[in-house]
Amino acid sequence: MITKAWSAAKESNMAKDEVNDVLYHLCMTAKGNLQRNMPKEVRILKYLLTIEDPEERMCALKDAFTPGEELEGKDVDCLYTTPEHLHTWIKMVLDAYHFSREGTLIKEARDLMNPKIIQKLEELKKLVQDNFIPHEYEALGFLKEMLGEGVDPNPFTYSSALRACAKLEDIQQGRLIHSSINKTPALSNVFVGSSLINMYARCGYVLEATQVFDSMPERNLVSWKAMIVGYAKNGLCGEALKLMYRMQAEGIEVDDYILATVICACGDFEWSIEASSEHCLYLS
Repeated sequence: MITKAWSAAKESNMAKDEVNDVLYHLCMTAKGNLQRNMPKEVRILKYLLTIEDPEERMCALKDAFTPGEELEGKDVDCLYTTPEHLHTWIKMVLDAYHFSREGTLIKEARDLMNPKIIQKLEELKKLVQDNFIPHEYEALGFLKEMLGEGVDPNPFTYSSALRACAKLEDIQQGRLIHSSINKTPALSNVFVGSSLINMYARCGYVLEATQVFDSMPERNLVSWKAMIVGYAKNGLCGEALKLMYRMQAEGIEVDDYILATVICACGDFEWSIEASSEHCLYLS
């Protein structure tokens, strides 16, 4: 655009000063357009990197993570994002810097980067991570790093990541982890299976939770509890009560937590006399 304007101006009768004014205006317009098209997380980061005072930087982060009306002006921008998105952008820059290879454009770009900027980004990453990101995201990030490095997670790691998905109600991430588990011996682990049931039930996918429960080679109290509570909290009170009877029939005691959860979730449930006469819960 600027090249065309320059060619047209040279062929016109415009004075030199007028040409300079037009080109300056076009340059500033192009710069503004590029600035507006820049991802808002990058624009927020550029602003944060100018702040030296730790307290002021913390306040700016809180403002950036407080949702509100976004305004974009000539001199002032009011932009908002999430801690996870900003953390991802910081991590992308730092990973590109730390893991760049010799002979690549990224390595050449790294050599141009100011080490002080990298140090500030490291500080910002830790600040966001420690103060704004729930620990559940750390567990998921840890699992992702392990898989990316070709390290096989153990059942405990898988269970922790699935508990994080359950708490965040992140079904998409939970399904990806389940897919990864299907390729490992961890699939038959009773604690991993119980975590899968809990994750699916917490996310409202009771059918998938039931399929995991039915396919488990062995079950423990945690497995039964996860499935019964999952039924109850998703409004499937009849299924929850039936599973409680089945649980007791298989010689496993229904504990106070299961009973209290079902009663609280299904207090208004109308259990038929015929059904209740066929089964009996023995509570100590």
